[in-house]
Amino acid sequence: MSESVQRSPLIRAGTIAALPEFRFQHPLNPRLSGRGIAEIGDEEVEVGPGDFMGFATPSSAHHLRNPFDVDLVYLMGGEHREVEVADFPRLRKRLIRDGDDLQVVAWDDLGSFWK
Repeated sequence: MSESVQRSPLIRAGTIAALPEFRFQHPLNPRLSGRGIAEIGDEEVEVGPGDFMGFATPSSAHHLRNPFDVDLVYLMGGEHREVEVADFPRLRKRLIRDGDDLQVVAWDDLGSFWK
């Protein structure tokens, strides 16, 4: 049985600064900066600097969009798996990311595997 590697929960600023930047622009909302509108379930709320949203899994559908021209700097965290699937109920779309391949499919175009 192999021993698991114990990692420190602390990562120094210098180590972080040396990491390659991971840039991501949401394929369904390329204007994701500035004040935003958070869509959480059936609710819409305006968010801005200093606000925090945290979602455990599973959670309600949520989406952040930016109809404004004001900058918003935000911190986003979460898992980054090789394959990820996300549903956007208001847009009736499903986003499927497999490695570097990203596909967006309309719900009406989805079929059942078992039919």
